[in-house]
Formats: sequence, structure tokens, C-alpha cells
Amino acid sequence: SSSLTVTHERREESTAMNTSIEIKTLLKAEEKKGIHGGLWAERARELMKYRDDHGHCHVPQKPSSLGLWVNRQREKFKKIDAEKASTMTPRRIKILSHIGFVWDAS
Repeated sequence: SSSLTVTHERREESTAMNTSIEIKTLLKAEEKKGIHGGLWAERARELMKYRDDHGHCHVPQKPSSLGLWVNRQREKFKKIDAEKASTMTPRRIKILSHIGFVWDAS
């Protein structure tokens, strides 16, 4: 039983490491999109730090600019659902999802 637990823990660690590597790779690709991609990636890293510090991605909208950014990401995501023009891309969705982004704050 203990060997199963160790195996399970190693699998979780491996999955977490792979996700971390994937996020870093995706963020680097985002940065290559120019200034806007770089700024977006910087905010995504800020969100990761917030998650690491607080254990979640429920960023209060006020008084932080990160909270406002998070809210804008939700709005951009909703535009996709409404089939409207949006700067939210599949890569950004994947990055935010890997981070643990809360798409519906209600």
C-alpha cells in the first residue's frame, strides 16, 4: 500500500512538473507576440505568484490592478462564447487554465 502511495505521489509530482514546464513554454511563446504578449505573460506570472502566495486564483477586483486584469480576462473569454472579437486565444486559455484560473467568479 505504501508503494502505491509513493507511486501516486511521484505521478502527481511529475504531472505538476510537466504542467509547470508547459506553462513556461506557453508563456515564452506568448512573449514572442510582441509587447502585448509580453505584458500579458507578465500578468499571468503575477497571477501565478498570487496563487502560490494565497493558494487560489480568486483575486479581489479592488484595489489591485491584478484583480482588474483577471476580470478583463473573464470578459474576453465571454466574448469568445458570444462569438465576438476577442484577444483571448486558445494559448491564453490554456495558460490560465493550467494556472487554476477561475473563469466564473459568480
